Amino acid sequence: EAITRGSLRVSSLVKTKTKAVVGQKKKKIRRSDAQDLFRSIHSAYSATPTNLKIIDLYVVFAVFTALIQVSKVYDGL
Repeated sequence: EAITRGSLRVSSLVKTKTKAVVGQKKKKIRRSDAQDLFRSIHSAYSATPTNLKIIDLYVVFAVFTALIQVSKVYDGL
């Protein structure tokens, strides 16, 4: 069963991508692959609005604080 979006048939695209992935030999992750990944993440995050970055910092702070509290509870047991 195919889903048609515009002129693209999604099922044929998925089959093509699946065959390409299955047919590839496993390759080691190279340093350049990791660097490309970090550059990509950095460029995407730099385009993030400032108010969302502030929310991200708050979430990181909340998780860090929760981890400290949990570790204190388990130290006391």
